[in-house]
Amino acid sequence: SSLDFGRLNKNQTVTKDFVISNTGKSVLEVRSVQGNCSCISTSVNTKTLKPGESTLIKISFNPQERVGTQQKAVTIYSNDPQNPMQRLTFTAYVED
Repeated sequence: SSLDFGRLNKNQTVTKDFVISNTGKSVLEVRSVQGNCSCISTSVNTKTLKPGESTLIKISFNPQERVGTQQKAVTIYSNDPQNPMQRLTFTAYVED
């Protein structure tokens, strides 16, 4: 549940794909995917997953002139009865 975006320039946007899978026995609904910063944008290919299905979540990070080590998070909200809120963290080092 952690990604490393590596080293990037302060004006460079980077995007990573993260796969989520429905390992349960009923339909999984991804209700929302939210970053903890305006520098993060997300998109989900499919919000409703039948058992055994997977989908991609695209996470884009735009440092917006930030420099140094950045630690951010994306929270995935779903109808999962055991884990309705999953947090994915990522780090990046933004060079000046």
